[in-house]
Amino acid sequence: MEKIRVLIIEDEADQADELKVFLEKGGYSVCGIADNLTEGLGLFYALKPDLVVADIYLKGNPEGISFAERMGENMNTARPLIFLTQHADFETFRQAKLVSPYSYLLKPFNPLELQYAIELAMEKFASQPGGLSIKENALLMEESLFVKHKQSLIKIPISNIEYVEVDGKYCKINAREGSFLVQLSLVKMEEKLQAYHFLRIHRNYIINLNEIRQIHLTDNQVILNGERALPVSHTYKDILMKRFDVLR
Repeated sequence: MEKIRVLIIEDEADQADELKVFLEKGGYSVCGIADNLTEGLGLFYALKPDLVVADIYLKGNPEGISFAERMGENMNTARPLIFLTQHADFETFRQAKLVSPYSYLLKPFNPLELQYAIELAMEKFASQPGGLSIKENALLMEESLFVKHKQSLIKIPISNIEYVEVDGKYCKINAREGSFLVQLSLVKMEEKLQAYHFLRIHRNYIINLNEIRQIHLTDNQVILNGERALPVSHTYKDILMKRFDVLR
């Protein structure tokens, strides 16, 4: 199961260590810790984290804000950002607001406040058209789906999703990482995944076309790489076959 990778930018070593403990206990992976702007930018571009938690002030200077400005210059590499601060004054928040962080966390904080800040930051970042909501237990960002599982978010590369099936009023994502229930309809999930080589083959199933190992034309079934057999309804059979060049 792939964990969300977090970069910490914090100049107080004890506070960085405490944050690292909170994150790891919450199911996240800390991929790097920096204590200044230059090191933070270097680790950001080298490690490509999923999320950044940065103190606004480093060594007494607002280098966290400078980091946010530099990161925001290229939206293709931008990531959700949470600002840490011990300063609750108007001027600090005014400066921070100018770079549009995705969440704030006021020191001292507890693990529950940290988790809330992470969910808020991830949801705001994913709120562009086509994204999902954390209320639906899933966020769609770039090439990954972030699914809420227990008290944390789990990162699932879209290419690792094998198929999606109806489960009552909701749907279940079946991936290499496991199975996860999300609170949205199969129709909505189909809309989100159709740009990633997914196709509806039955009223109850959407499949990853790259996971198909065999198509049984007479039995109206597809066999996936994991040996799972799924039905293909007559309604969707022709659509499926048009996606493949079949030699006869």
